[in-house]
Amino acid sequence: MKKIFLASGLIILVFTLSACTNIVNNENNNNVLENNNETSDKMSWEDANINNGDYIVDAGLSEINWKGERIIGSSHAGKLRIKSGEFSIDDEKINSGTIVFDMQSIADNENNQRLITHLKSDDFFSVETYPEATLTIKESSLKTAEENRAVFDVVADLEIKGIVNEINFEAILEPKNNFLSVYTKTEIDRTRWNVRYGSGKFFDNLGDNTIKDAIELEVNLISSLQ
Repeated sequence: MKKIFLASGLIILVFTLSACTNIVNNENNNNVLENNNETSDKMSWEDANINNGDYIVDAGLSEINWKGERIIGSSHAGKLRIKSGEFSIDDEKINSGTIVFDMQSIADNENNQRLITHLKSDDFFSVETYPEATLTIKESSLKTAEENRAVFDVVADLEIKGIVNEINFEAILEPKNNFLSVYTKTEIDRTRWNVRYGSGKFFDNLGDNTIKDAIELEVNLISSLQ
């Protein structure tokens, strides 16, 4: 009988200790969540350390990378230069801005001159007739802000070949030394700007020669206050 009582006592003790441990763990987890929420609540526009004002884009330091692919097989990638750019930040928003792209600067990473000539032709971007493309910021809203970093949802008009279409993208702003970096990675459907060459939407029986309508753009603007 003593052994039975002893065993029962040990079982009760184990369950009691386990329950206490779970209570402590749950309290600790709740404290961690509360601390995280406190940290998250404290993060604000001020933490991003981004100054209000008018910014000028440094065309020489800024970079645009593009990428296009066939449906099956090869892809091409290259760069595009910025001609000029400016934007304004105030009241936790990118209030306005215009970026001008130098379409004559279209380059291929492999320096494929045949491809470059084709991209500049009327099959693609008609560079001789339309030497520039323009992005005009219409509105923005602050998505998140944290230490030395802010993320915006941006609505803008993009003009290519004289055709204007609205696009949406996410822009990441980060202050670095005396500069402000603005980064985005997005895709545009080239056919919206009448760039139809090799598109399966408009041509039949292209097979492996079909080119995707989506062009990937990766933009990093380096800017400074006026």
